[in-house]
Amino acid sequence: QYSRKHLLLIFHTSLHDICASFFSLAILVSSLYGQGELDCRGLREKCDEAGLTNILLYVGGNIVIGKQPFDEVEKRFKAMGFDRSFPPGTPPEVDIDCLKKDLHIED
Repeated sequence: QYSRKHLLLIFHTSLHDICASFFSLAILVSSLYGQGELDCRGLREKCDEAGLTNILLYVGGNIVIGKQPFDEVEKRFKAMGFDRSFPPGTPPEVDIDCLKKDLHIED
């Protein structure tokens, strides 16, 4: 469980520690060109290989080619190991609220 205090401590360390601390929490992938599904294949496995087994994976934007029912897209990304998927046009505040919830950060 992470609190605002944990996140603020990140800024008082070296750049390497900042990256290590941040990336040990979550990776957010955004796609503009519709190839997110191809680009994201194997990301969970790569994270696991790197020792990031508990990292949150989020994806959003134009993550597939063409118009597809988002519930089907979401299922495919869940099967690839993503914790959350967001459709095109999702306001950033939605992603941020979900991230706070998943990291157990209170306002």
